[in-house]
Amino acid sequence: MAPWISMHLSVLLSIHTGKALAIFLLVLLVVHVLHSRKLKFTKQYKNLPPGSFGWPVVGETLALFRTARAGRPDSFMRERMKKYDSRVFRTKLFNEPTAVFCDAEGNRFPFANEGKKVTVWWPSSAQKLLGSCIITIGGEEGKEEVMVYPAAKLYAFETACRLFISISDRKHIWELHHLFSEFLDGVISIPLNFPGTKYYRAKKAVKHIRGELREIITQRKSSPAGSWNPEDLLSYLLQNGDENGRFLTDDEIVNNLLVFLIAGHEPTSSTITSLVKFLAEMPHVYRTILQEQREIAKLKKPGERLKPEDIRMMKYSWSVVSEVIRLVPPVIGAFRVALEDFSYGG
Repeated sequence: MAPWISMHLSVLLSIHTGKALAIFLLVLLVVHVLHSRKLKFTKQYKNLPPGSFGWPVVGETLALFRTARAGRPDSFMRERMKKYDSRVFRTKLFNEPTAVFCDAEGNRFPFANEGKKVTVWWPSSAQKLLGSCIITIGGEEGKEEVMVYPAAKLYAFETACRLFISISDRKHIWELHHLFSEFLDGVISIPLNFPGTKYYRAKKAVKHIRGELREIITQRKSSPAGSWNPEDLLSYLLQNGDENGRFLTDDEIVNNLLVFLIAGHEPTSSTITSLVKFLAEMPHVYRTILQEQREIAKLKKPGERLKPEDIRMMKYSWSVVSEVIRLVPPVIGAFRVALEDFSYGG
């Protein structure tokens, strides 16, 4: 081999070896810093519940996602309750140290101490995507077989669009629904903002959604007030201020519309899907609900809308939906942040 070729290869090997060593040392430094922060946190708060913070940054988030994708999100909690023999355990989810309260009493405790020991909180991914709003401050026809959940999601989202912002154009609703699906897929996630991550895709989607909502607000403001739908949420937010007479800014209205559209999308569609499943398995329950709804329909004139008193007459239907929500909760938990140190469960 020619000397100059040998020398060239030696230089290349040295460069690559140096880069590999630098990357290794950088990774080692990052792991050391994260481990030191973890030790500092556990030393600072000595009376923490049993558990593990898992891997650096991701913690045990991936384990939670795996159980959710398998359709068994509760198994994440049950496995740790059994492992640590405790009704409350510590973990790290979405890059946040977290204490998980598991049983019925544990669910009552945060709600009973709202504003005293704990207050509403959301992971940083949701806070960044939703901005300042009410929660971050303090079927297809003509087919024998229908994929219930996708159809329920579209139906629930279309209903929310009609009720909240008076959108009735199906194509516009489809476009918004696609963006919302991208957004919701990353709203509760590890906030890694680079291409390929759920958070990055969600950030791009919510930017488009905000633009659409701002355009709707601009069009509503420029039209005569008499042409506004007085019954939709957007009109209410535009026309009503708080107790001090302050009106919401356009950005605050957009943020709150996002929250209401989310609430009218995921939990509702999940409950509808579970309800359809149980009614298919229990035809006698379905027949009783159908009879109750028909009795109420007989009292209405053609085209007349439901009123609150009509809803109050749906006692059996309401009981069935409540039982479905008890058996299959549409969400696996709620977030709170501690306002002070407190003891729970020993």
